[in-house]
Amino acid sequence: MKKSWVFLPAVALMLVAAGCGNHDTKSTDSSSQEKVSQTQTSKKKAAKSSSVASSSTSSSSVATSSVAKPVASQSAAAPQATGDRLTTLNHQLAAALPGALLPSTYPTGNQVLNASYTGNSANYHIYYGTADQADAFNTPNVHANAAAIELSKQTYGDAASAEAAINYQPVAAANATIPIGDNLKAMQQGGAGSTYTTWQEGRWSITVQANNMNQEDGLPLAKQAVALFSTLALPAPATHGAVNLRVNTGGMRLNTITWRSGNALYTANGVDALTLIRVATSLH
Repeated sequence: MKKSWVFLPAVALMLVAAGCGNHDTKSTDSSSQEKVSQTQTSKKKAAKSSSVASSSTSSSSVATSSVAKPVASQSAAAPQATGDRLTTLNHQLAAALPGALLPSTYPTGNQVLNASYTGNSANYHIYYGTADQADAFNTPNVHANAAAIELSKQTYGDAASAEAAINYQPVAAANATIPIGDNLKAMQQGGAGSTYTTWQEGRWSITVQANNMNQEDGLPLAKQAVALFSTLALPAPATHGAVNLRVNTGGMRLNTITWRSGNALYTANGVDALTLIRVATSLH
């Protein structure tokens, strides 16, 4: 009888120990699962933070291409055309016009880029415009009278004839007295109801025309152009090139950039001066 009383507590202790063992195992499993869950959560948070950081870096990169306050009709922000869309259009244009100079940048805002062309590799006109939706390549909706930017090439019989078509305006250093930024100074002169602000950068002459009747001021646009040219480079002209900008174009492509390569005269013209500069400085 004494042996029975001794045996039962031993059994009870074994059962309790087993129960505790199971409890410890479950606790360990639960703790392990909790740690794994915490680790996965941490990884997800880290990935999310990395994604946000990457997005912020990308946004900062785009933001650096913008310049200071715009004037009149000039665009302030410059979101770029969707890479795939611009690339697709340029591939189609390159196939139709081998050797054509095409942009790698085109600000589109919240719209979609479309393009069309006429001519051949020696003499062509390329038209770019934006719309709410994508049109077929070489759409008739983007043409000479309905395009925001036109890129053209005209081949002359000799280099001298092509050079004569460039409205290059040399500026004497003594006449350039108005600071416009980047250690540059411009000359101002009036004529035919307008004031012209002109300066030189390398082999380029740059002129901003302001309408006196509309009380326009050309200096803000001149300073914005200088800010862009301090980081963006125009194509290298054979001899000289000319940039002619308007404070307000009235919706017409009155801003022009012209230069020569060999016997070919290249011209980029557009409605918005700053957009034109961004496009022309990305030609390749």
